[in-house]
Amino acid sequence: MWNADPIEGVSGFVVAMAVLPDRRFVELGTYYPPDGPRCFLRVGGEDGQWGPGDFMSVLPSSHCTATDLTVNPETGALHVLVDRKGDQGVRWWLGEISSWGFSAGENLTHPALAS
Repeated sequence: MWNADPIEGVSGFVVAMAVLPDRRFVELGTYYPPDGPRCFLRVGGEDGQWGPGDFMSVLPSSHCTATDLTVNPETGALHVLVDRKGDQGVRWWLGEISSWGFSAGENLTHPALAS
Protein backbone atom coordinates (compact mmCIF):
# COMPACT_ATOMS: atom_id res chain seq x y z
CA MET A 1 0.00 0.00 0.00
CA TRP A 2 1.22 3.49 -0.86
CA ASN A 3 2.26 5.57 2.14
CA ALA A 4 0.64 9.02 2.06
CA ASP A 5 3.32 10.70 4.18
CA PRO A 6 3.48 13.45 5.30
CA ILE A 7 -0.21 13.03 6.13
CA GLU A 8 0.47 12.36 9.80
CA GLY A 9 1.60 8.81 9.14
CA VAL A 10 -1.70 7.46 7.75
CA SER A 11 -1.79 5.08 4.80
CA GLY A 12 -3.47 5.63 1.48
CA PHE A 13 -3.30 5.01 -2.24
CA VAL A 14 -3.28 6.86 -5.56
CA VAL A 15 -5.89 6.03 -8.23
CA ALA A 16 -5.00 8.54 -10.94
CA MET A 17 -2.18 10.81 -12.08
CA ALA A 18 -2.09 13.63 -14.61
CA VAL A 19 0.27 16.37 -15.80
CA LEU A 20 -0.44 20.07 -15.30
CA PRO A 21 0.34 22.61 -18.05
CA ASP A 22 3.49 23.68 -16.15
CA ARG A 23 4.72 20.03 -16.32
CA ARG A 24 4.21 19.26 -12.63
CA PHE A 25 2.28 16.06 -11.97
CA VAL A 26 -0.78 15.73 -9.78
CA GLU A 27 -2.16 12.64 -8.02
CA LEU A 28 -5.69 11.88 -6.85
CA GLY A 29 -5.99 9.38 -4.04
CA THR A 30 -7.62 8.21 -0.83
CA TYR A 31 -6.07 8.23 2.63
CA TYR A 32 -7.36 6.77 5.88
CA PRO A 33 -7.35 8.94 8.99
CA PRO A 34 -9.11 7.48 12.08
CA ASP A 35 -12.47 9.11 11.24
CA GLY A 36 -12.86 7.44 7.82
CA PRO A 37 -11.56 7.65 4.24
CA ARG A 38 -10.76 11.05 2.72
CA CYS A 39 -9.74 12.14 -0.78
CA PHE A 40 -6.69 14.18 -1.64
CA LEU A 41 -4.80 15.79 -4.47
CA ARG A 42 -1.04 16.07 -4.30
CA VAL A 43 1.25 17.84 -6.75
CA GLY A 44 4.90 17.12 -7.36
CA GLY A 45 7.57 18.96 -9.25
CA GLU A 46 9.15 17.90 -12.53
CA ASP A 47 11.90 16.34 -10.41
CA GLY A 48 9.37 14.12 -8.59
CA GLN A 49 9.91 15.86 -5.26
CA TRP A 50 7.20 16.98 -2.83
CA GLY A 51 7.30 20.38 -1.21
CA PRO A 52 5.34 22.83 0.94
CA GLY A 53 1.77 23.27 -0.24
CA ASP A 54 1.81 20.03 -2.24
CA PHE A 55 -1.28 18.49 -0.54
CA MET A 56 -4.96 19.45 -0.90
CA SER A 57 -7.97 17.72 0.66
CA VAL A 58 -11.00 17.12 -1.56
CA LEU A 59 -14.30 17.33 0.35
CA PRO A 60 -12.36 17.36 3.65
CA SER A 61 -15.38 16.85 5.91
CA SER A 62 -16.88 13.95 3.91
CA HIS A 63 -16.11 10.26 3.78
CA CYS A 64 -14.63 10.06 0.31
CA THR A 65 -13.01 7.49 -1.98
CA ALA A 66 -11.11 8.69 -5.06
CA THR A 67 -12.11 7.38 -8.51
CA ASP A 68 -10.57 9.40 -11.35
CA LEU A 69 -8.84 12.63 -12.35
CA THR A 70 -8.42 14.61 -15.57
CA VAL A 71 -6.59 17.87 -16.23
CA ASN A 72 -7.39 20.34 -19.00
CA PRO A 73 -4.02 20.67 -20.76
CA GLU A 74 -4.62 24.30 -21.71
CA THR A 75 -6.22 25.81 -18.59
CA GLY A 76 -4.95 23.46 -15.88
CA ALA A 77 -8.47 22.90 -14.55
CA LEU A 78 -8.69 19.65 -12.59
CA HIS A 79 -11.80 17.45 -12.76
CA VAL A 80 -12.07 14.98 -9.90
CA LEU A 81 -14.51 12.09 -9.65
CA VAL A 82 -14.99 10.59 -6.19
CA ASP A 83 -17.49 8.52 -4.21
CA ARG A 84 -18.85 10.62 -1.35
CA LYS A 85 -20.81 9.13 1.53
CA GLY A 86 -23.74 11.24 2.71
CA ASP A 87 -27.10 10.87 4.41
CA GLN A 88 -28.52 9.03 1.38
CA GLY A 89 -25.60 6.65 0.99
CA VAL A 90 -22.66 6.72 -1.39
CA ARG A 91 -22.96 8.93 -4.48
CA TRP A 92 -20.58 9.97 -7.22
CA TRP A 93 -19.35 13.55 -6.96
CA LEU A 94 -17.71 15.32 -9.88
CA GLY A 95 -15.90 18.53 -9.00
CA GLU A 96 -13.94 21.10 -10.95
CA ILE A 97 -10.96 22.90 -9.47
CA SER A 98 -9.96 25.84 -11.65
CA SER A 99 -6.25 25.36 -11.00
CA TRP A 100 -3.88 23.95 -8.39
CA GLY A 101 -4.39 25.56 -4.98
CA PHE A 102 -8.08 26.42 -5.38
CA SER A 103 -10.82 24.45 -3.62
CA ALA A 104 -13.42 22.45 -5.49
CA GLY A 105 -15.82 25.33 -5.95
CA GLU A 106 -18.18 23.77 -8.42
CA ASN A 107 -20.12 20.60 -7.84
CA LEU A 108 -20.90 19.20 -11.26
CA THR A 109 -23.12 16.46 -9.87
CA HIS A 110 -26.73 16.53 -11.00
CA PRO A 111 -28.74 18.03 -8.08
CA ALA A 112 -30.99 14.97 -7.88
CA LEU A 113 -27.93 12.81 -7.19
CA ALA A 114 -26.30 15.09 -4.61
CA SER A 115 -26.45 13.90 -1.03
